[in-house]
Amino acid sequence: MGDAAQSVSARTRHPSRRAVSIMVTAILLILFSALPAGAMIRRSTYHPLPVINVSYETGAVSGVGRQTDLTITDKGPGILHVQSISVDGERLLDQNSHLRIAPGHSYMFTFGWAGGPGGGPDGPTVVIDSDAPTSPTVLHIGYQ
Repeated sequence: MGDAAQSVSARTRHPSRRAVSIMVTAILLILFSALPAGAMIRRSTYHPLPVINVSYETGAVSGVGRQTDLTITDKGPGILHVQSISVDGERLLDQNSHLRIAPGHSYMFTFGWAGGPGGGPDGPTVVIDSDAPTSPTVLHIGYQ
């Protein structure tokens, strides 16, 4: 064989990088065309979650009345969104007025209720609806 024949033979046995690239691209297109739309999109988004912490202090206002200071604190890395706060079913914060508490910050509100130890009604139940993973937060206020 002459030099020209040997050169053609060598090109046939060893495809160029461009030809290999085209073949690999074609194979990948065929393989990935069988996947459903959006199957290759993987978004790794981190959304920090809030951590709700609720504390209260109750004091006597009169012989039969009590007053409770309730503090809601966000102890997590994410913003806490409170949708509603209710005391024995009465909404103090309704679902149309959202409350945002930044991480490390607190919100305090005060409410009064009738009763006391020795024959009075049980303490009220507070329900806090929020975007915390443990929501709703239910707290039974006792006598102190």
